[in-house]
Amino acid sequence: MLNFIVLLILAILGVSALRVHKHQGIGLALCWSMIAVEGVLQHSSTFFVQYASLTNYYIGFVALAGAISLLVKEGYGRKVLPTQLLLYTLLLVLAAVSTQWSPDTKSSIAILKSSVPFIVTFVFVAPFCSSNDKHFNTAVEFSVFYGGVVIVGMLLCEFGQRGITIGYRGGRTVESNPLAIASYAGVVCICCLFSIYSHKKTKWLLWLKIGIAALAVLTIFKSGSRGQLFALAVALLLWLPLTVKFAVNRSAITAIVIIAFIGFLGGIFFVDQNPNRWRLSGIQSAQRGRIDMALDAINVYADGDLFNWILGVGSSASYKIFGIYPHNVPVEILLEEGLAGLFLFIPIAFVSGRQGYRILADRSISFQSRVNIGVLMALFTFFGLLMFKQGSMLGSTPFFGTAVCIGWIAQLHSPGKQP
Repeated sequence: MLNFIVLLILAILGVSALRVHKHQGIGLALCWSMIAVEGVLQHSSTFFVQYASLTNYYIGFVALAGAISLLVKEGYGRKVLPTQLLLYTLLLVLAAVSTQWSPDTKSSIAILKSSVPFIVTFVFVAPFCSSNDKHFNTAVEFSVFYGGVVIVGMLLCEFGQRGITIGYRGGRTVESNPLAIASYAGVVCICCLFSIYSHKKTKWLLWLKIGIAALAVLTIFKSGSRGQLFALAVALLLWLPLTVKFAVNRSAITAIVIIAFIGFLGGIFFVDQNPNRWRLSGIQSAQRGRIDMALDAINVYADGDLFNWILGVGSSASYKIFGIYPHNVPVEILLEEGLAGLFLFIPIAFVSGRQGYRILADRSISFQSRVNIGVLMALFTFFGLLMFKQGSMLGSTPFFGTAVCIGWIAQLHSPGKQP
């Protein structure tokens, strides 16, 4: 069964390259799936382990082809770069310059360079592929069905302690990133539940989308990713009812109850398989660990001089100071890029939230457009919450990319009124 799913994934990837020039939103959808589908392919064949970056580069080039075709087709003269993209670019420039006063300049530059392909793909290229409602809707619908195939593939794979088994090294199992698996499952779940309300109801399609969403929730449980489960619950409970109320004047209770019930039953099964991961004591211990790392970073920042307070101690300096990043992106930005970095980061979140809610509440805008912005706001909340427990600023491209997507869509509905 897994071999069939892998062949289907490869076929979809191949067809996507041929269709992205007409359906550019495919580029964004593929980028969302990048790390997750890489794990499935690496589990199925050592070829994808040997050429570990092949899937990433392929998806990146497909997204680039989509962006270029959209640029050629629609032109760029009338477009203004979203506020979020400008602010993020300034934040990147600050991070790049700050490597010069980092405790380990060579290491900081190396980390920055290794992040560039993902930054360009996720923040600059992929969002442009969905810079209007039509193309973003393509991304959502593609993520529902292609994502469903990938989710089934992940569930059929052999899991190690938490991630998909992709090989063995020195007698130890090598696993894919469980957080990436769970994050993509969260994206698919959000796309499924919101897309239920963006089209006329067809019963079989309704239940198919609910079923895929339920499998996505089970995938999160199987990966043991507690933070992703919490972030998904908050994002759905906050934005799904609001979107349904504003956009289609209906209730979202049915979909939420069904997913909660299926998630509960699946949770019982997977929690029983890995009880230590889901014990309250384990969750509290992990929380204390995250809080301690954040407090340590704040203490280092407070002990710095005026220069460090304003411009930080240098990009990726946390690795030299603590041996690891603080697992809290806002705190990391304060430490490494100082108040200057934080004053660039906060407006990105504020502008995105302001634009998203305004579009959602504007009844003069089509319900389809408002459902789309609901998807983006749910994703923005999902990735935003995850930044308080995992990842670094340079690695938080899904959050910043989603913010840029909101900026592109906002341009369509507020010409000349960018905040």
